[in-house]
Amino acid sequence: MDDLHSQILAATSLLLETVSNLNESAQTRLDALTKTLTILDLVKKTNSGSGPAMSVLFVNSIIKSIRGCLGDSAKEIRIVAYKILRTLISASTITLFFVNHHIDIFIIRTLIRDTRYDSEREQAIRFIRAYLDEPEGANIIPMSIIRAIVAIAEQIDDKFRSVCLETICELAICNPELTCLSGGTKVMLAALLDGPTELIDPIVASFLYLLDTCNSRAYIRTHVELETIISQFSDAYTCKTGYSIDRLTCCAAVLRKFFSSWTGLVYFCIDNLRPVRSIVEALGLPNDDTRKALLGLFFDLFQVSRSNTLNATHTTTTRPAIETIHLVSHFEAVLLMVLVRAGLIEALIELSQDPSKSISQSAITLLTSILEICVKKLPEELSTKIQSLPSLFRLACNFNDEARRHLASSRLAQILGISKARIDTKPYTKTELCYHSENRKFDSIKAHVGLQIDEIQLRIMLNDSEVIGVKDSSKWNWDIIEEIVSGPLLNSKRFDDLIRNTKFVGRLLSFYRPSTRQFCDLPKNAQSTKILSIGIDFIRNLTTTSDGARLLAESRLLVEIAEQFSQLSLLGQGQSSIPPDNIFLKQHFDETMSSNMFSLVRAYSYHPYGMRLLEQSSIYSIYYQLADMRGREDISNAILTSMDFSRDGHPRIILSKILTAGSKSLRHAATVYLDQLAQLHKDTFYEWGIPLLVTQLSDPTQEIVGAAVCILQRHCIDHRNIIAFVRTKPDIQQLTVLGNTLLIQSLAVPAGFKYLFESGYLDTETDYWFEYGNVQFVTHAELSISEGLVKGLSKSGFDTFDKDLVMNLQGYLPIQLYGELAKTTEGCAYLASTKHVSEFISQLKSHDDMVTTPAGIMKLKAAIWALGAIGASVSGRSLLVCDEAISLITSMLKSSSVLSVRGQVLVCFSVRNLPNFDTDNISIIQYMFLRPLRDISQLCRYPHYE
Repeated sequence: MDDLHSQILAATSLLLETVSNLNESAQTRLDALTKTLTILDLVKKTNSGSGPAMSVLFVNSIIKSIRGCLGDSAKEIRIVAYKILRTLISASTITLFFVNHHIDIFIIRTLIRDTRYDSEREQAIRFIRAYLDEPEGANIIPMSIIRAIVAIAEQIDDKFRSVCLETICELAICNPELTCLSGGTKVMLAALLDGPTELIDPIVASFLYLLDTCNSRAYIRTHVELETIISQFSDAYTCKTGYSIDRLTCCAAVLRKFFSSWTGLVYFCIDNLRPVRSIVEALGLPNDDTRKALLGLFFDLFQVSRSNTLNATHTTTTRPAIETIHLVSHFEAVLLMVLVRAGLIEALIELSQDPSKSISQSAITLLTSILEICVKKLPEELSTKIQSLPSLFRLACNFNDEARRHLASSRLAQILGISKARIDTKPYTKTELCYHSENRKFDSIKAHVGLQIDEIQLRIMLNDSEVIGVKDSSKWNWDIIEEIVSGPLLNSKRFDDLIRNTKFVGRLLSFYRPSTRQFCDLPKNAQSTKILSIGIDFIRNLTTTSDGARLLAESRLLVEIAEQFSQLSLLGQGQSSIPPDNIFLKQHFDETMSSNMFSLVRAYSYHPYGMRLLEQSSIYSIYYQLADMRGREDISNAILTSMDFSRDGHPRIILSKILTAGSKSLRHAATVYLDQLAQLHKDTFYEWGIPLLVTQLSDPTQEIVGAAVCILQRHCIDHRNIIAFVRTKPDIQQLTVLGNTLLIQSLAVPAGFKYLFESGYLDTETDYWFEYGNVQFVTHAELSISEGLVKGLSKSGFDTFDKDLVMNLQGYLPIQLYGELAKTTEGCAYLASTKHVSEFISQLKSHDDMVTTPAGIMKLKAAIWALGAIGASVSGRSLLVCDEAISLITSMLKSSSVLSVRGQVLVCFSVRNLPNFDTDNISIIQYMFLRPLRDISQLCRYPHYE
């Protein structure tokens, strides 16, 4: 190895002699430089493993030789020289470049060149960024270099403006003093106003970092830098012309990002909400562009759809991994109270009377949405006060001004109308729609009237339905048929009239029989779905009586469906084809309502009479054959989703067979379907569903195992499910890798604590959490709330969310080890023996020392969350009954120099719903933290920033 090292040094030295010889031609020297670069690249790659390292003396000699090349007249030589210098950067050699050899002089000369030398400027910038990546690079780099970078960032048309802005943002975090003295904060602010918009995220993140701590906040002048953004809205009115609509929109986007963090929100509450009041008051300026930009800001902040019919706040298509406490709801509650106190409601009421229809309509839509959010998230007393809309009602009652009175009354009617429309169009998930459709209660006025009709009215309805007089089903009136099915059919006397004196029941049943090819040949559309729904209700109602069950048996509807299934089962037994008129042929199945025959079969399963018919027709026996049929997973899926699992019996056995013997895709689909079943059958799922999920943990496909773990985590919030899970004695070693959160959830019940304690898992996991896990929890919590706040908004190119890290939390609080331990008496005793609580309190005492470094701030936040999690349970509160702990928490909330710590304290102890300790020094805690979300009447005290 030493021989190789010597050969490398010798070869490099020989090449450098050629480079330094000015008598050689430019091409010869360039070739020598290129070969040197190749050798150094090879050395650097091998050095990352077990290769020879370059000594400082060797690097120093290279720099001396290369330094002259940076001033060479040939651009190509200068470019390769920068590449060589970049390969030499390391922690041990970093001071050599600028301190000893004054490389900065050459870099500045390069950066100020014109566009003809862009390739050379690019290499210089690459060298600077590589230099800053080293641990001490930001502290040693000369100010002259940063000033040159700032100068480039100020040139809007410069090719390297964006990368220079990114460099300044990174430097602002590593060395805020140097950034400020070099004019970096000024150019960052200008970029927020003028773009590029794709850099808003990193620039705002840098400003938030600077605002967070006392030391870095000193470089941001209060009421100067950031308030410049707010002033753009008033300037647009005073300037009249010359302002940019794009700039207003950009400023609104910037403010949304500031308001979507605790640091930004607390900072904007300085001086009795002066910045927030300025924003709200700008709504009153008679400038439509300003108003539209600010209304867009508030729409985004509260995740409100621009449509006046549907609130898009909760229309997500995917569910979070674990639905615990919704952090975003608490954050929005604080934000809403800040804005209400700043006068937002009054401003929107004023805007609702604006002559511009688009602005007034947007104001009404936003106001209606805010009133709905108040009901859900604010204390009842405050919510009632806001919803009373006193100023609008005063206008509506002012008979001295008829025009404004009528306008105010109209606006109140519009608010009521929008609220009603949103209730009527409330979105349901797929599972809720299914459950809602299959379990309708016929309690509407229409159905109630239908139950009371007499014989004459029934005959009129039958004639109007055309079922008796016309055989062509396309001419039937399905609205009337629906009324008959949901009304008279449930009346015993009218039911007798229907089955004895008319052909209505027989003809309708015949319509759904496969042999008539009527229903099963209908194309898939909205009308066909309605006909399916009528058929399901029709069959369900018939199965409730013995006469109805007899009619179903005589109609042979179920027998014919079973025959079609039997023909299909032959395909699974090796037969090459099935009859060409089978309704379940692949193309026919995909394009027509034949795929919904399974739903008609399910309609039999809701009553004993229907179950008896299913047994007689051997439907379930055929299902056993079809459940795992290869090549027709669509049939298996249809069977799976059309069975009733509310009772123990064939459906659960078939489900178990699919989960274990089906194809990979079918097993995965069945595993995911268990998530829906867990929601539909919450009261019984722990008895039969949890064991099925645990079985899936042994599946050879990791995708299926991962899905099972995720579903278990989501539903083990319910203690009955946790207990059922622990009873299966899961493989701890397997779950430590795939489902550690699930094991932590198991600690919430005594049986789980005992199982994990005896296995030795608990000691190892507790030590891990004390050293690393608590800090990771803080990261997950902060990313979760950020993810939840930006949900539904367009993403920039700087999407910082690591989906594996956030774990699809969508604004929900992650599971916390100490919080789960504190839920049991045994867990509390274990916590007391670890002395971890005392250590956390000790960290709170060392607040002033810990907030001096980013690592210390993270540990402080981790201690806050751990104590909040422990105190959230009744059994864990005894560990926190201590005047000292409460006074420390109160002190941090009121006077912590780190704004994000104030926000962490606020959200942690409000969502944890801690009780009122018997202490004289907890007035703030009592009103700010210790009440549930609907009763935290003083949730935000708007900490005064100093």
